[in-house]
Amino acid sequence: MWKTLLLFLSVAALTCQGYAQSDLRTKALDNKPGLDKPLTLTLRAVSLHDLLDKVETETKVRMRPDREITEDKVTIRVKEMPARDLLRAVAKCCNLGWVDAEIGDLQFLNLYMDRESQAAMNKKLYDDYAIMLGQFDKEMKATADAVRSKAEIVIPPAGSIPNDELYRLQYRSMYASDPQLGSMAVQYLSLTETQKKTLFDGKEVHVSADLICKEALDLYPEATGYTYWVERSLAGYLLQGSVQPVLPENEWHLIAIALFDDARYDKLIATECDALGKDEKLTKQITLPKVEPTPTPAPPTPPVDATGVPQVVMPVIPPLPKPYEGSGATPRTMSDALLTIAEAADMPLVAQYLSEYSPPNTPAPVSGKLSNLLAAQCKLHKFTVVRDGDVLQARAALWHRLHDREVPENTIKRWQVAINGLPLPTFETYVEMASSTWGQIRGIIGNYAYWFGASEPPGLAMAEYACKLYSSLTPTQQRNLWNGQNLPVSAFRADQQNTFVQAFEHKARPSYVKAKDRAWQATSFFKLRRASTGELFAFANGQILGTESIPPTMIPEDGNNNESFARIQSPSPEDIAKTIATLLDNVYQAHPETPRKSIAVYQAGQIYFDTYIGEDNNTTAVYALQQVN
Repeated sequence: MWKTLLLFLSVAALTCQGYAQSDLRTKALDNKPGLDKPLTLTLRAVSLHDLLDKVETETKVRMRPDREITEDKVTIRVKEMPARDLLRAVAKCCNLGWVDAEIGDLQFLNLYMDRESQAAMNKKLYDDYAIMLGQFDKEMKATADAVRSKAEIVIPPAGSIPNDELYRLQYRSMYASDPQLGSMAVQYLSLTETQKKTLFDGKEVHVSADLICKEALDLYPEATGYTYWVERSLAGYLLQGSVQPVLPENEWHLIAIALFDDARYDKLIATECDALGKDEKLTKQITLPKVEPTPTPAPPTPPVDATGVPQVVMPVIPPLPKPYEGSGATPRTMSDALLTIAEAADMPLVAQYLSEYSPPNTPAPVSGKLSNLLAAQCKLHKFTVVRDGDVLQARAALWHRLHDREVPENTIKRWQVAINGLPLPTFETYVEMASSTWGQIRGIIGNYAYWFGASEPPGLAMAEYACKLYSSLTPTQQRNLWNGQNLPVSAFRADQQNTFVQAFEHKARPSYVKAKDRAWQATSFFKLRRASTGELFAFANGQILGTESIPPTMIPEDGNNNESFARIQSPSPEDIAKTIATLLDNVYQAHPETPRKSIAVYQAGQIYFDTYIGEDNNTTAVYALQQVN
């Protein structure tokens, strides 16, 4: 996972009073003659690696970012600015430093994040978590009171209260009605502050038999230990736990949820916006060009046939937004808004970039005082903007939380080339997406419609570990899977065996009891199945040129003629070949201008990854396209 860029400047370490002046963290930029060269650049969502490549090409001064920050993105707009001043502004905006470095005979400038910046970033993450702990404690106290009173909790109908509160009541009711579960909530209240800090560090907290509190033992006298852990979710943190001996239905339970509270960031942003309003250099009146909103594609959920296999629905694909530079991934990000404002005001700009898009139906003003336009965008996107000398510097207030959802821009562009215009991703692209980091998968899900003009493929998050295991296999092992062979887990490396158990349980922290006995490997295997549909697509140059369908063949499950228990038989190779020939003949006639070699035929299908441990098994389904010609 990438290391992160710090959000705000460390005032104690920085004494710079203008982008053109030096400070301790950028002193290495001084006395480099090549950095006097003026640069004119407009770059949207450019990685630090690519930005420094461009500056190095112009100045002939070697420079490199640290590996941990190389794919972090910024947006730049400068006109005739000395390269030294631009590099200093980038470092200040992203709270980085420059240092002279060398590897062997190669000398270069190194852009890096120091320990102080990393520590400050970690503190911001822990500040978020500390507020979450208050929510966990409040919920656990309410749950413990319900356990003690044994009062029935009335669950209101869905829609009558916010979903988050409904979920809390449902979990509270479940724990209050089950003494074993109730004991987990009661025992949590006995954790120390040190143990709760351990949870934030991503570690488990174990409570041994001799440390179980009396109230928990009264509820569950057989308890010999408790385990708690915390995982990040899209909107907050999840408190989870288990009790030993293991509960019969499940080996672990979600205990409580806590949601991010951004009120303190809103106050900070409001304070910064007030400062913008008092800046005499930001009082000019400007009018922004009209920007047509990019439609959000919302194709219907694919219908499901009798076998549970989704059927392909062709979406309405809107045009991708025009990029300044980069993939043009998300319309109306803070970067887009700031570029428009900076161009209208003719001011240089350096900004952190996030793919999070503007909230829908929240139009920002298009004309007015420069400071007011900046303030409106800051409140909309949760950014802060300061003027450093003549440069507008924009920093994401939630960077510490959202940066790990960013996907490298070159990766997005490569995926767009591979699948843009298709109703589903290709299997290879699907596997690569699902093999990304946890945060990146959430970023892909959140931005999929804007990047690819189609609905997010089903099961992307659930398929994470199965796809990671598949992608870690050798080409020979992958071919064996496609040929119907079972891969024994005993032949896997230790890291692959761990991923196998994660895939088996669909979660990062597996708790499968049998996995504690190394003998489980002897009875475990990984396999792949597919159920191809009859939907075929001829595709070229980002467009579907034609489609053909193979009528389904229904096979009764139990050997009788009752089709209510029937399944679809995958089309035979002969049927597929005939349909491909028909499809291509039609496309060649309808599109004679398209080179035949450029036309690919894809077939939609369900691909199943099966994980077996003894008699127990679990399945992850991937719905994707495979090229068949």
